[in-house]
Amino acid sequence: MVALGVQKQADLYLPCSTRVHTYGNRDRRYEVPLFNGYVFGRMPEDHVAWYRSNNNVANVIPVVSEAKLLEPLRAIATALDSGMEMEVLPPLTPGTQVLLTAGPLKGLETEVHEISGTNKVIIQLEMIQKIVAIEVEVTHLKRID
Repeated sequence: MVALGVQKQADLYLPCSTRVHTYGNRDRRYEVPLFNGYVFGRMPEDHVAWYRSNNNVANVIPVVSEAKLLEPLRAIATALDSGMEMEVLPPLTPGTQVLLTAGPLKGLETEVHEISGTNKVIIQLEMIQKIVAIEVEVTHLKRID
């Protein structure tokens, strides 16, 4: 994509986070795109057709409000540049079916009952005609579609 951007004079940005895997006693760092399948870019309007016809590009999504896209994108870039770790989480709303992927309840399928702050949700477990609410980290959930 970078080569395409240079060729067609586009400003492209691929936000990536650093992941570390340990193999034995060696750590290996690698960059992973924050948003799989997306590259952000600004290009001249007359180049859009060329990008759409390119085999390496699935689609070009027009931006309705540049400010609404750029403000959070700049914040993400600043956070990544400062070394902050981040993870893209699935959108969760009450009623969303989820699978717990970590912790003592790992493997449990349930639904989100309530959103609690910015990084926790409350799930409910139904039993003997009673509901038990448990607060769970969002990072321990995987959305079931």
